[in-house]
Amino acid sequence: MASCAPLRRRALIVEDEFVIALDLEHAMSALGFEVCGLAPSDRAALSKDPDIVLMDVCLEGGQEGIETARWLQEVCGVSVVFVTVC
Repeated sequence: MASCAPLRRRALIVEDEFVIALDLEHAMSALGFEVCGLAPSDRAALSKDPDIVLMDVCLEGGQEGIETARWLQEVCGVSVVFVTVC
């Protein structure tokens, strides 16, 4: 009889600062998440299928993380956690 391994939840990290994105990737992996991508912009985020998104509030080029998060939550039903460095 085959054993049923628990499914790993998929996390997407939307962060335009590469070093911060790598740090978040390491943290999420340590928590047992499969990181399905590092997206530097809102457009890159829309092409993934995550269970949860870590979203930078202010993305490079004036792109707004809050609007992308709202769309991901309302249309795709994805949970979003906002991250930002002040």
